[in-house]
Amino acid sequence: MFLREYRKYFFITLCYYVAAFSLLFIVLYLKGKLNLISNSSFLNWDAGHYFTVKENGYDPVNTAFFPLFPFFWKLTNLSPVGIGFLNFSLFLTAISLLCAEMKLKLTNTLLILSVPGLFFMFLPYAEALFFLSGTIAIVGLKRDKLWVICLGLFLCSLCRPTTFIFIPAIVIVYYFSIARNQVKGDIAIGRNKFFMSTLIPTLVLVVGLLVSFLIQKTG
Repeated sequence: MFLREYRKYFFITLCYYVAAFSLLFIVLYLKGKLNLISNSSFLNWDAGHYFTVKENGYDPVNTAFFPLFPFFWKLTNLSPVGIGFLNFSLFLTAISLLCAEMKLKLTNTLLILSVPGLFFMFLPYAEALFFLSGTIAIVGLKRDKLWVICLGLFLCSLCRPTTFIFIPAIVIVYYFSIARNQVKGDIAIGRNKFFMSTLIPTLVLVVGLLVSFLIQKTG
């Protein structure tokens, strides 16, 4: 059942972005700017820093950029345009999974897909990997699978400095979740459940942050 829902959202998402990219290429062609889709133009701004880390490791200038994406890029050994298309594939997979998990209506799905900031998912940035990692954590949270939550949070902490933002978010989410269940009369989720449900993800986030720092120091 879920696989069928996922395929539906994947098809919607794929059609939407094929149409959007087709329109983009037509506009670039008419304006004579198809050369914007090139390896050199894809290495502007933060992409250049990620590329430097991928090629040469860390130096004092690049320590603001967390290691998961440059490591992933080095592992795939793709060109800047190639990693952009791979990022698009990861984002396509993640957004389809998220929409299927949330059972969004078509109008809501199209509204989400039209957010302008999602443009960065198709560039040599860490956004696509971070979005995929966050989706894994959200799916785990919705299905109450602690190991899935921890996997997603660990990957997130290797993508972005999210540890001290996600920790209070986790505490708040579980606090209100437990309070809601207790109001309904379900007292099975007690203080021990709250403690473990917040402690383990917190430790995972801290470990992810320390691993990132270690890689930056030694890489």
